Amino acid sequence: MSAPETRVSLIRRVRDVHDEGAWTEFVSLYTPVVYAFARSRGIREADAEDITQEVFRSLAKALPKFQLDQTIGTFRNWLFTVTRSKLNNHLVKSRKIPVPTENLPDQGDVSDWENLYMKELFRHACERVEEVVEKSSWQAFWRTAVDLEAPEKVAAELELSVANVYQKRSRVAARLREAIRLADDEVLSGKGQGAGIPI
Repeated sequence: MSAPETRVSLIRRVRDVHDEGAWTEFVSLYTPVVYAFARSRGIREADAEDITQEVFRSLAKALPKFQLDQTIGTFRNWLFTVTRSKLNNHLVKSRKIPVPTENLPDQGDVSDWENLYMKELFRHACERVEEVVEKSSWQAFWRTAVDLEAPEKVAAELELSVANVYQKRSRVAARLREAIRLADDEVLSGKGQGAGIPI
């Protein structure tokens, strides 16, 4: 299995605005998170799409100037900050009167953001791992670990031993954990505590 690109290598590539492959992967990984977060805050579909586009415009401006620095913060938190800012801007601009502060997204939204972010990392890892493992291995994993089917039933239908089902499930789970770790264990930040982030 070819390992998914780490956050750092993908970020380094998207700093080149002409690297279409990197941007395609970057957008496919993070668009669902930003869009789902906006929708979870009660934003209409078309407006959530607009907010998502605004977030990626900001990212496109900021990333070429960024330096990687593991001492400042995570990419996940920076992306949340940009997304929350664009969502706040939308809420303020869409009303003729000022929006009460308590109605704006705040740090209380972090847990929702984290859940959406991790779900998307899992989905992305599943797509990558499923492409490179045997079909029976993927089915053994998915049916017993996700669909919660009885291993005995899955073994009989896949013509495997129960022990083999457990073995295949364990190997696929290990690959998924590694794919998620590689995609999530790197950090990104700007120079000087986020200076120059256009949000």
